[in-house]
Amino acid sequence: MAKERSGGVGAGTGALASTAHKVEAVYSGDDIAMGLTCQLAIGDRRSIVVQTHTKQSATPAELNALYDKIWASLDRINARYRIKELHLKKKVEQDQMAMVLDNSGATRAKWEAEWNTSAQQGKRRGGFVMNPQQINTYNQQQAMIERHKKEIEALDTEIRETQRIIDAG
Repeated sequence: MAKERSGGVGAGTGALASTAHKVEAVYSGDDIAMGLTCQLAIGDRRSIVVQTHTKQSATPAELNALYDKIWASLDRINARYRIKELHLKKKVEQDQMAMVLDNSGATRAKWEAEWNTSAQQGKRRGGFVMNPQQINTYNQQQAMIERHKKEIEALDTEIRETQRIIDAG
């Protein structure tokens, strides 16, 4: 808000005209702005900076409401980029789990074939039984499969939550 004052002198043109009308700033608490800046890094290559202002006399509740609006918007934007990363990460986990499953099946088939060959040569009797080293290898493969399953389940949960944030916007 500005308040003009005039002394009546220099209302026209001439040397005094430039000094005749002076503008004095008269501010109240609502006129003075308080600047707010929020920054969010999105992945390794992007960041967003939001700058806004509010009146200096804003109450803590008003500031919190403004920050909530800003961060809700930034969270939604971040979620739009994050969901792509999550889907890619899930695909990698699924591919790795499939590879371990294939290797596990091939390894077990190889062990059984070796057993059967050995049994035909009269060196072994009965059905296939894994030795301690094979049991250890098999258990490690099963543990890896379980880790991939849990990671995929966690990614599915995070994808659902991220999609909820996007849909809420």
